[in-house]
Amino acid sequence: MSRPSIRTRNHRTARQHHRADRHFLLSAALLAALLGGLIAPAPPAAGAPASQTLTAAERAEDLLATLSPEERVGQLILVNFSGSEAPPESDIYNLISNYHIGGVILNAAQDNFTGPENTVENAYNLIESLQEIEWLATQTTITETVTGAPFTPVYVPLFVGLSQPGDGPPYDQIYTGLTALPSPAAIGATWDLELSKEAGEIKGRELAALGINLLFGPSLDVLENPNPESLSDLGVRTFGGDPFWVGRMGSAHIQGIHAGSQQRIAVIGKHFPGIGGADRPVEEEVSTVRKSLEQLKQIELAPFFYVTGDAPSPEAAVDGLLISHIRYQGFLGNIRATTRPISFDEASFSTIMDLEAFASWRAGGGIMISDDLGSRAVRRFYDPSGLSFNARLVVRDAFLAGNDMLYLGNILDTGDTNPITTVIRIHNFFTQKYQEDVEFARQVDLAVLRILTLKFEMYGTFALDLVVPDPGGLGGLGGSSQTVFEIARTGATLISPGFQDLEAQLPDAPDLDDRIIFITDTNPYSQCSECPVQDSLGINAMEATIARLYGAEAGNQIQGRNLTSYTFETLALLLDGGAAGNLESDLRSADWIVIAMQDVSQSRPDSLAFRRLLAERDDLVRSKRLIVFAFNAPYFLDATDISKVTAYYALYSKTGEAVEIAARILFKEFVPSLGASPVSVSGVGYDLIRAMEPDPAQLIVLSIISPVIEALVPPLEQEPAEPIEMDLNQQMTLETSVITDHNGNPVPDGTPVQFVFLLNGVETFSPVLITTEGIARTTYTAGEPGSLQIGLNTEPRVPVAVLDIFIPTPEDFLTPTPTSENVEATPTAEPTGVPQEPTPAATDPPEPPPRTQTDLVDWLIACLVSFSIGLLVYRIGTSAGLTRWSIRWAFSAGIGGLLVYLYLALGFNGAIAAVQGGRGAVIWITLFGALLGWTVSGAWYQLHLRRSPQRNTDPPKVD
Repeated sequence: MSRPSIRTRNHRTARQHHRADRHFLLSAALLAALLGGLIAPAPPAAGAPASQTLTAAERAEDLLATLSPEERVGQLILVNFSGSEAPPESDIYNLISNYHIGGVILNAAQDNFTGPENTVENAYNLIESLQEIEWLATQTTITETVTGAPFTPVYVPLFVGLSQPGDGPPYDQIYTGLTALPSPAAIGATWDLELSKEAGEIKGRELAALGINLLFGPSLDVLENPNPESLSDLGVRTFGGDPFWVGRMGSAHIQGIHAGSQQRIAVIGKHFPGIGGADRPVEEEVSTVRKSLEQLKQIELAPFFYVTGDAPSPEAAVDGLLISHIRYQGFLGNIRATTRPISFDEASFSTIMDLEAFASWRAGGGIMISDDLGSRAVRRFYDPSGLSFNARLVVRDAFLAGNDMLYLGNILDTGDTNPITTVIRIHNFFTQKYQEDVEFARQVDLAVLRILTLKFEMYGTFALDLVVPDPGGLGGLGGSSQTVFEIARTGATLISPGFQDLEAQLPDAPDLDDRIIFITDTNPYSQCSECPVQDSLGINAMEATIARLYGAEAGNQIQGRNLTSYTFETLALLLDGGAAGNLESDLRSADWIVIAMQDVSQSRPDSLAFRRLLAERDDLVRSKRLIVFAFNAPYFLDATDISKVTAYYALYSKTGEAVEIAARILFKEFVPSLGASPVSVSGVGYDLIRAMEPDPAQLIVLSIISPVIEALVPPLEQEPAEPIEMDLNQQMTLETSVITDHNGNPVPDGTPVQFVFLLNGVETFSPVLITTEGIARTTYTAGEPGSLQIGLNTEPRVPVAVLDIFIPTPEDFLTPTPTSENVEATPTAEPTGVPQEPTPAATDPPEPPPRTQTDLVDWLIACLVSFSIGLLVYRIGTSAGLTRWSIRWAFSAGIGGLLVYLYLALGFNGAIAAVQGGRGAVIWITLFGALLGWTVSGAWYQLHLRRSPQRNTDPPKVD
């Protein structure tokens, strides 16, 4: 490893001197406090120091009163910078030391991190030095640049933030040294809130150990309609395509981050109000989405509700929201009206924030942070020609729209030579406006108060040793994780074929002598511009894992000499007619071809290689066992591609644990039966919305939870139980069992259901109810005695174990009058003042409860009747020489009979009463439907004769 440069060593020496100064000053302050405590008189016993009883908001108010206008404005500003150090001559040192900015955002594109070695150690040193710069700058008196007045700055910790969604490059910022967490989609595919929380705990613990205290994420965007052809497609960066589950998974993840960091990380949900429907990359161009506010509330905004005012706990709520640059057409109903980007549109922003969940969260201190105000998208919106950009007015618009913190990124005003100049001008512009405009100053103070309150909630008091974590915590970072393995195992999904066909298409695992060719999309990356290039998924990742698990030293299920690995780049060379080594001959001789895919993008031509192979040279894969593992989104193959694949699995992430699970799936050691895609996959007809509807294969059980009734519903194989006896006018509280969707998960909250009550043959319905945690509840009071059956309507219809209840009349409880038949059998008892139990008389066995649904026998009868009538009218028509019309009449009769039967089977109005008439009623009703169908077709024939009297018979046959 090369030695550091003289300049780098000087920077480190300076930082060491700063650390020595800090410890000296802290020690001196501690000694002074100790001596002061010994000399000063003891405080009154009746009261504790006021600072120990102040809330975070009260402390923020006290601190705000001491800040200068420059310091207040500085708290609004978030910037980024280049390099992995912050020496005294650097721009970032100047901004922190002299302008007291609120925070710094780190990212790999700015070379803030080094690697692949010592990445976390160097990141820790950088973050520590940034916080030290601010602390040291508050130890001396300086002159305010705008007013010229001297003042001593107050130490306020910096926000040091980044985005780290998971799955490594390109969207993570730190690639090595931390636990390689899976993507949000991989977590979403588990449908397990606890695993989402555990992954959040790992992330929170490790980032907090580095000194990160501001996290952009998780993404709460809903990928409603995946679009693999678009550069704006979210891929695996979101938990899924259903707003209910995105909100729940995101909330659990946020709770985990807070717990893992011990509340020392401010979690900023993104990209508010949702970019799942964007058709442009948000950093390149402002997207226009055609949706009204009501539509946004149903999809895009729903997850944000659940992590703000509707969050299940304060720990599960975000501390802030990142506002994206997106605008809406038809926002308030007028399809011809288009908003400005929400991040700059005060009216639209206020309309959204006035919604109840956001208003209560905002009132509780939630902060709003703008997305990058120096992005190309913002520049293009304000000046499509690209000739001028007034950064000060742009930032002012964003602040007045409602943003508390302003992420300036690489913002550059027209005429400025570097971003630092623009940032300083913005700072001075805001400071001057603060002093001149009372309303502007009020808004600044409100925003700064929210920011300071959040920082006090994180630290309690502002001390450098509290803000900078102990470097000893770096030793436990990274390594394997049982949680990551469990996410990979639980979320792995069989995309194609279905489980019922998998065994037929893939009955065996690879044999000892089978030749396996691995082709991997490696997708190179580097931690920084000067760092070595690495592969996000190694060329030998699958091969090495299989050799470790099943090679000579692990059961000898496969021979290492039969395993060969290639990259998508080599495959692309083959398809282009270039030199690709032995790839073509190896493909022809292979028994198995295993494809390790990532995303497919026109910006990476090599990523298209596998799809090109299927389209251009399918002769090389025909008759092979072709297995595809998607280590990214599962929707990059279309139906034609998938038809040529033996089996297609999704892992959603490229962690080492995901690769291991793929290897175990290939060797049939593990069957991915738990995971389900969290997004729609059009190539196999998997529609997420339909998948989350109630599954008709389940049986919903109804229960009376008040009053408590035991053994309500017997197993299906037993005879029906005796009706449950309830008192007249007694209120019942009813609930369903957990209603599950097609993936076996509870249906989303808000799924509509309706209870059905059949009392003495009269049917009534409850209002349409919605489920919570998969369960629906209602109350019911029977107003008359008799027989009551309770069922449930869902969409689609799901079998329900009907509750059978008997409600006796009050007279049924009275002692029966003795008769001549029982006088001798029941001797007269002397009055004792205690009611005597009547002797039960012999009665006939109770009649079975009336039928409320049709069954298989009814269906067979209906088919037989419809077919018979159809055959009859066909014979009548052919005997009259009307062959063509006889076919029409026969079909009409059959369809009429079956349609009427379906009316009965679906339980529409009056159907239950008809079914209770027995099978004879079913026969007569079906017969009526068949005759009605024949009548309608007969009317059709008469109409035909009137219009074309010359064509009243079939044309003669010509030999």
